Amino acid sequence: MFSDIVRQFGRNQFLRVKYEDIISSPVYELDRIEAFAGVNLDKVKIKIMQGKPFHVAHNIGGNHMRMAGSFVFDPKKSKRSGLPKRYQIMTNIVCWPLLRFYGYGN
Repeated sequence: MFSDIVRQFGRNQFLRVKYEDIISSPVYELDRIEAFAGVNLDKVKIKIMQGKPFHVAHNIGGNHMRMAGSFVFDPKKSKRSGLPKRYQIMTNIVCWPLLRFYGYGN
């Protein structure tokens, strides 16, 4: 939410990319990021399109991706089902104003 306050001072300096959008259309979203930032992301797009692994580096902590050493961007694996239902409900109750503000659950 703080980023939205800062964004009011320079809308053309911010690009919002939703997790769901990059999962559903990764190359399109990378094209948007590329155009906005002026950085060539062809190597990243090629790896995604060809299903090639990305090397994990400079990661803090012991999560499963760091320990594996690499990962393949696979949108089918984007959903995790490990959060118990009661925590999902609690999270939605606490976060509902932000969920509405960012267009979720409409």
